[in-house]
Amino acid sequence: MFYEWNVIFLVLMGCGLLSLACVHFLFKETLEPERRLKLNFQQVLSLYRTIFQDPSFRRPLYAGCFSGAVMFCYISASSTILMDRYQLTEQQFAYAFGANAFGIMLFSTLNKRLAGRFSILQRLKIGTCLQFTGVLGLILLGCLDVDSVFWVLLGMFIVVASIGFTGPNAMALAMAEQGERAGTASAIMGSMQFVCGLLGGVLLNFLIWHALLNMALIMLVFVGISAWAIFKIKMPILKNA
Repeated sequence: MFYEWNVIFLVLMGCGLLSLACVHFLFKETLEPERRLKLNFQQVLSLYRTIFQDPSFRRPLYAGCFSGAVMFCYISASSTILMDRYQLTEQQFAYAFGANAFGIMLFSTLNKRLAGRFSILQRLKIGTCLQFTGVLGLILLGCLDVDSVFWVLLGMFIVVASIGFTGPNAMALAMAEQGERAGTASAIMGSMQFVCGLLGGVLLNFLIWHALLNMALIMLVFVGISAWAIFKIKMPILKNA
């Protein structure tokens, strides 16, 4: 360990400031001036309502947000599970955390390579099935009170890395029919992911079992909602995907 743990917040602040500077100085508006909208607060709320009422957006929204929310459950509970229950050191926990982040990138790359063989909806279903498998494994481990940290790490990896499939494909489906509303729709989806993640973190505090089983049960609910939304998606909405 080279620095104290609180240095991470300085790094995050630096990354945020750098991103803000890049957006301000390097990103230029590409929409023609005559097509730009100047909306008041009431019009924005009306636009939000219209987008939410569109099933071609709402169903992929649920699928993407709830499948992504499992990562926030993992973030909230993983330190308690891995460090308190399985006695991983701070450095070992950092490696495990980094491995899951790498898993998302790995599965995102695999998702791209499978684009020619499977449709967006099929790849979204693949990711959800993988998440469901990982969650069931974690529930089994939690119920059996297994001492091996390897299987717990493997289950976490499958659940978290599968976001590399579910995230981009859910976003693609949600944006497919939005046209000029795509910017607003994207903002809604981004914010709703954090709302669902916050919900997961709060719910974890109300369950009475140990941390691993609590996390896995909340994940099961979220993946179940995601799967329900996915299988409600109708093929006609994919015509522009």
